[in-house]
Amino acid sequence: MYPYNRNTRNNNHSLEIKERGTGSPGTSGTPTMQGTPTMNGTPTMGGTPTMQGTPTMNGTPTMQGTPTMRGTPTMGGTPTMQGTPTMRGTPTMGGTPTMQGTPTMRGTPTMGGTPTMQGTPTMRGTPTMSGTPTMRGTPTISGNNGTNGINGVLTENQKAALAEDHHLMEILYMAQQDSADMAERYANLMTDPNMASSANVLKTMYLDELKHINQLKEAYYLITGTRDTNEITGTTPDTLGQELLEDTLLLEIDNGDFYRSLFLSMPSQDLRDIFFEISADKMSHGNALSYLFAKYYAG
Repeated sequence: MYPYNRNTRNNNHSLEIKERGTGSPGTSGTPTMQGTPTMNGTPTMGGTPTMQGTPTMNGTPTMQGTPTMRGTPTMGGTPTMQGTPTMRGTPTMGGTPTMQGTPTMRGTPTMGGTPTMQGTPTMRGTPTMSGTPTMRGTPTISGNNGTNGINGVLTENQKAALAEDHHLMEILYMAQQDSADMAERYANLMTDPNMASSANVLKTMYLDELKHINQLKEAYYLITGTRDTNEITGTTPDTLGQELLEDTLLLEIDNGDFYRSLFLSMPSQDLRDIFFEISADKMSHGNALSYLFAKYYAG
């Protein structure tokens, strides 16, 4: 007979059979696996089921009693970082991703749910002061995107601020010159025999550039109250054919971005309308030139 069983203090035939099978003293209702107690076939540690030696909770591995996911502690099924729930590895606050403890929106830090720029709340990408959009740090008229609320025109203070911005005035002049140069490019492309079947498309873009010159003069007038009567003369391009078309295409793509930036920086609707239309024309030109390049020179 197997040696005396210390757990039961008596000779128990069924326990003796278990001891013979496991090689260790048997206890009622607790099977073992390689010397480790098991529960429903699962190894346990201190009475807790384990997975590959790690304690589990409801079948999930745990770390110091906290359920984990791929080795990361979780809270309510969400992975955590130093006790803070995370989203795709980013700490969150109330389910919102954070940056250095600050909630974010699409990767931008927020304040009270409002996106910020260098710690300042923004409105549609424009920094604000006490909830009012600003221009170069100066608040604009509240609730009207910087306008005085009458047909979306500039206030006298805004006119003065813009007119004193010498960099902006220089940009308006350079933009007029650029439009005149672009008109010369389209006039040259219109005479290219290889693109004779698309001359009307090129003529439309030529006329757009002449329109842009007048629109830029109108923007100057809205800001300064003075009409710009200077005649702008374009420069004849020094390239022809495929090289001229490709170069013009790249310039128009850049011009679209340039006028979109001007559009977004303007404080009044009348100015925004001007730069939005020019930006839309430039993007349309880029699409048309891409088509013409593919039609006549690709392949």
